[in-house]
Amino acid sequence: MLLKLISAATLLVALSGCAASYNPPSKSKEADIVNDKNKAYVIFGVEKIGHFHHILEYFPETETFKPVTIVRYNQKYIYPVDAGTHYFYRTGEGGDDFLRVDTGKGKKYFVRVDTDFLTFNISLAGAFGLFPATDKESIEGFSERVLVDNSQRTMEWFKEKNDDPEFITDIKEMFLDWREDEMKDETMFEKDGVTL
Repeated sequence: MLLKLISAATLLVALSGCAASYNPPSKSKEADIVNDKNKAYVIFGVEKIGHFHHILEYFPETETFKPVTIVRYNQKYIYPVDAGTHYFYRTGEGGDDFLRVDTGKGKKYFVRVDTDFLTFNISLAGAFGLFPATDKESIEGFSERVLVDNSQRTMEWFKEKNDDPEFITDIKEMFLDWREDEMKDETMFEKDGVTL
């Protein structure tokens, strides 16, 4: 058990060092970004303990993706979108996951990006991914996260992946499997949003 905890701590330190230079703290406040009632906002927030995460928006009709962000523990990122259906994909240490978010105008949608049941700090096992945050306690926890902006390094990472046919093929295949088996249980609905 002690060896597992030491390994977990070592991995966490290494990952935090790797991710530290991806995104700097934002010079903006949430109110500077979330201010258009004709838009919806998906806010990705990472718990205080865990891996760092690469998040993109996937467009199944064209089999393409758009960069969202790279976030690590205790960070959050605000992603403005038009109202409608959006598919988000998370990749990185611990595995891959999709989440469908059906957004409405003038609403914020909170998505936890972390380990379900916070098992990381106990055993390195657990379900890493994207989880809807719809209860008051989870949403309030987002206020503690550090808001970040995307850096040039983040955009370069996504550009490299966009030029990698194997990466794009893997996402397509994972999406088809996910849509068939898991999408119905991994969807946020318009009513799950918080009105601005």
